[in-house]
Amino acid sequence: MNRFPFFLTVYSLFVVMNISCGHSHDAGHDHGHDHEHEETVAGHDHEHEEAVAAHEEHGEHEGDETELTAEQQKRIGIATMEVATKAFRGVIKVGGTIVTSPTDAATLVAPASGQIRLAGSLVEGAKVRSGQTLFTINTEALSETSNATRTSLALEAATKRLERAKSLIAERLITQKEYDETEAAYTLALAEHKAATSRGGSASSVGATMDGFVTALMVRSGDYVNAGQALATVTRGQSMLLRAEVPERHFANLSDIVSARFKPSYTDKVYDIDSLGGYLMAREAAAQQNGGYLSVTFSFRGAGSLVAGCYTDVWLLTRDRHDALCVPTGALVREGELSFVFIQEDATCFIKREVRLGESNGAETEVLAGIEAGDKIVVAGAPQLAIAASARVIPGHSQNHEEAPQAPPLPSPKWGGRKPHPGPPRNGEGGLK
Repeated sequence: MNRFPFFLTVYSLFVVMNISCGHSHDAGHDHGHDHEHEETVAGHDHEHEEAVAAHEEHGEHEGDETELTAEQQKRIGIATMEVATKAFRGVIKVGGTIVTSPTDAATLVAPASGQIRLAGSLVEGAKVRSGQTLFTINTEALSETSNATRTSLALEAATKRLERAKSLIAERLITQKEYDETEAAYTLALAEHKAATSRGGSASSVGATMDGFVTALMVRSGDYVNAGQALATVTRGQSMLLRAEVPERHFANLSDIVSARFKPSYTDKVYDIDSLGGYLMAREAAAQQNGGYLSVTFSFRGAGSLVAGCYTDVWLLTRDRHDALCVPTGALVREGELSFVFIQEDATCFIKREVRLGESNGAETEVLAGIEAGDKIVVAGAPQLAIAASARVIPGHSQNHEEAPQAPPLPSPKWGGRKPHPGPPRNGEGGLK
């Protein structure tokens, strides 16, 4: 009996059964895996969309938003404060000059005409005492008659000018300054005439009228001087003036100015008018003809290190406003002509907010619009936040959400978990054995 056809039939049936079983198993496995993968990807996409929507909803009402973890905030030194209304004093920065107070200086004049001699080694800066002789004037060569006549005519003219000035000042047709100059000229003419008509000898002496320092010396030994000519200025140094020159654009703020600080050009020390016992002396009502500036003058007690006539930087202080909303100047971030602050929304979220500024005193700046009392702003670390905001980067957090990870590839079919049958043995020529 030939058994080969029978063997072939059994082998074929075995192979068919294995293929059917393996296909059925793999189909169930693939279906279950695909279903599970689809659910996983769908779930991840849903969570991803919810996270993006929540993030957009959180920032859509503010715009520029930056997030920092507590560790990041500590590392870059973030510090915040709550904004509140407080008393605030604004500042107008201008230039000015320190001058000698008229009440603290005296100008010495020649009582008669003649040749002058300086007493001792008199120089500018020398310390003098009241009554100390500083000059001697030799009048021997002068004709007493002609000198008396000249001084008499000068006194008569000065008297007429003074009488006219009295009537004009009463009608407010001349200024107080013009009247004072006329009165001073009359006083000098009177002194000159008295000296010319006196019989006191051929020499006249001039002494200091107060204790102080010679701040100006107008003559030298051997010079010929006329009666009434200025010889020197003696200053006590106890009272000085600060004259600040204010541009016309600040005219509306003049009435608010109450005090000042100043720094002379030769030092870095800043002086305070209040600490020097000073006070606001005068505000100029009309702008100067040259340059369009208004003068504000303060009187203060002189200090030994202050030099009259020197230029100084001046910070004019305005009166206190008790309801001003102000922030530390270091909290401001400037971008061109615009100014911003960072408001802390929650523990990790910071919002960049534009503000409109008012006056500043250097340490603090008044905010007119953009924030309200109770807002918590960043007062340290704002530059780092500005860099992050301008780059549209949230430190420690990525706005570009990564795509959902792909499921690993499905395993290749394993024919029902069994190895395929190697089949019947074959001979070397490819035929069946």
